[in-house]
Amino acid sequence: MTPPRAGRDTPGRGHGRPPLTPAQRRAVTAADPATGEIRASAAVTARLTALGLARRHGTRGAHYLTPAGRTLRDGLLRTTTDPDHHHPGAPSSAFTPATGDGPPHAGARHPEAATRAWHSLLEIRRLTGTPGTPADWERARPVHAVALTLEAAGLPPTALDDTGRCTSSGYRVTARHADPGTVRVAWHTADDDPDRRQGHDGLGDCAHVLSTHGWDADRYTDIRRRPYLLVTPGPRR
Repeated sequence: MTPPRAGRDTPGRGHGRPPLTPAQRRAVTAADPATGEIRASAAVTARLTALGLARRHGTRGAHYLTPAGRTLRDGLLRTTTDPDHHHPGAPSSAFTPATGDGPPHAGARHPEAATRAWHSLLEIRRLTGTPGTPADWERARPVHAVALTLEAAGLPPTALDDTGRCTSSGYRVTARHADPGTVRVAWHTADDDPDRRQGHDGLGDCAHVLSTHGWDADRYTDIRRRPYLLVTPGPRR
């Protein structure tokens, strides 16, 4: 028997797996880059599940890429000659949470979008066996994950004008380049916000939400005596 030729595997054809149809490839490449959720027809998700590339999970009956599906997605996105290659500039279904690190968010924020993204995240935590602590992709994207946790809890992001003045009260999540695994969370209060006079501790609300959802949030004070949090993923359970 003639042995199989080396170097002939292509995405969707390796390990004896039948080649994917264009619709199946599109479903894989268009999966949410953060959670791996697939939005496709029942026939497509059923076939991807049968191939071991997707798995049904959660009360919503949503389908998510398995580790094999994620590997395939990465390969498809790198294969620029694939006729169904997902263009990097194409719209993504991923929800991008507000970090509060900039001007007011363009367009209306939809709380239900943050809620859907948060529920997808919780299902990923359950799927990967880390229901009470951040999943691997959260640990790789802590600014995104922390902002999503705060926004999904109903806390508002701040907004800054061109001069850096706070125009609306809320949280601000920024990266710490010296320590990529740690993010800084501050609470900015607008001058005309009545909470400023009432002494409302928005940063305390942030710390409570984050600690409830598996993050370690330690409080510090900068050289100007302004409080802030340093947030890291909690230990795996």
